[in-house]
Amino acid sequence: DVTDYLPYHPGGGDLIEEAAGRDGTAGFEDTDHSANSRTQKLIKLVGVLSGQEEYVSELRQRGWKESRGIPFPERLPPLGACTSEASLQRANSFF
Repeated sequence: DVTDYLPYHPGGGDLIEEAAGRDGTAGFEDTDHSANSRTQKLIKLVGVLSGQEEYVSELRQRGWKESRGIPFPERLPPLGACTSEASLQRANSFF
């Protein structure tokens, strides 16, 4: 839910509203968002879009947690890889 964040989005809330109710991953990733945008506290996960359950489940299996913000899939270990807390912290650091 990005409702609380709309007035603060640097490109304007209209850009976010265009993706409302749909998977906005490609648009988000294509615009090369900053690390801070991935951890914006005003954005809240309230559910998983229909059809994305398996993808989100895989991200979780790879060590992603909602509390860490928007995932950075390229930095997560592959399925079945060592997922120590230290490696997950490195994977989830966006710097």
